[in-house]
Amino acid sequence: MKLNQKSATPLYLQVCNFILSEIKNGKYKEGDKIPSELELCKQFELSRTTIRSAIAALTSQDILVRRQGKGTFVSRARKHKLVEFSDVETF
Repeated sequence: MKLNQKSATPLYLQVCNFILSEIKNGKYKEGDKIPSELELCKQFELSRTTIRSAIAALTSQDILVRRQGKGTFVSRARKHKLVEFSDVETF
């Protein structure tokens, strides 16, 4: 799957929004493991750095949790509190 590389929205935010939409649509539920960094790199045809940035952004918002040696999972703490990431700040 290719993302819109010409979009004003950074690629890592596009990945964030895709993962969020998969959670909202029920593909991934609380406690479910999401694909590995390598699988996401292949899926989006992006660098591992970009994928790590997306996962870090979702982790910092408590949407995902990382467990060393196990993988990345949908957090149980963010039930029904999903947001959409944007590079536009509002005040």
